This record gives sequence, structure tokens and C-alpha cells, in this order.
Amino acid sequence: MFYTYVYQLPMVEGNLELTRGDRLEYTCGSIRRSKADDWGNRAFVLTDHVREVTYRVTKEGMLVEYHDGPYFVRNPEVLKHTPFAVTGDEAEINSFLLLCNRMSEEHKYRKSFRARLRYFTREPVGKIIIAGAIIYAIATAVVLVLG
Repeated sequence: MFYTYVYQLPMVEGNLELTRGDRLEYTCGSIRRSKADDWGNRAFVLTDHVREVTYRVTKEGMLVEYHDGPYFVRNPEVLKHTPFAVTGDEAEINSFLLLCNRMSEEHKYRKSFRARLRYFTREPVGKIIIAGAIIYAIATAVVLVLG
């Protein structure tokens, strides 16, 4: 259940960087796909920078790795957010779902037109190209209206 949920996230589905084993970094954490084990099973490894916890998500369940040691959470029947859970499996599931949601939101922001335009205009060359495109569009509009 956890593996399927992570596999369907927008930043994971069809991402060739993750297939190669690269790490996707976000402000709240990171995600990567681990190498295959002895039986050929692969896992997604999500790192939460805020809690300093690593989630190793496999098809059998989720291994939460603390500094104290690992804690295994089996696949639940229904993967849902329980707001008042403080300890136990439900709390770990809540933290995992919140981390995935934060990464998805940041991924959506990175892929937006505004973010790409802001990234492009950081360099002086990008600013010159955009200014030239605006001047060209204005000149074209003037020629079409007056001509």
C-alpha cells in the first residue's frame, strides 16, 4: 500500500531520474529509489529533514529508521490520515503522508510556469531574452494594428 502510494506521486511516476537512482531534493526532505536487494525487490527511500527520519518503503510495508533504531509499519488496509494519533503506527503513517504531501506541493510549485520563469530570469541572459521577446511582441502588435 505504501509502495503504491509513493509510486503514484506526481514527482515519482514516470521520472527517469529516480529510475537511474538519483535523489530528488526538496526543502522538507528527499526521495530516491534504492538498488534491488537479493530477491530483486526495490524500495523508495524518503528522508524527512525536519524529523531526521528515513522511511524505507517496500511492498511489504514501511521501515521507519530513527537514530535509536528501526521501526516496521505493516501495510494498513486503508491508508488514511488520522488527525489525533500521537504514537504508534497511525502517527508514523500521518508523518509519512504529510511528508509526501509537502513534497508533492513543492514539486507542483517547481513545475509551474511562474517558477520556471523566475528560474530563467535569474541569469542576465534570461532577462535580456525575455525583454527582447516583449519588445518583439509589442512591435508586432503595432505593425499589425497600424499596417
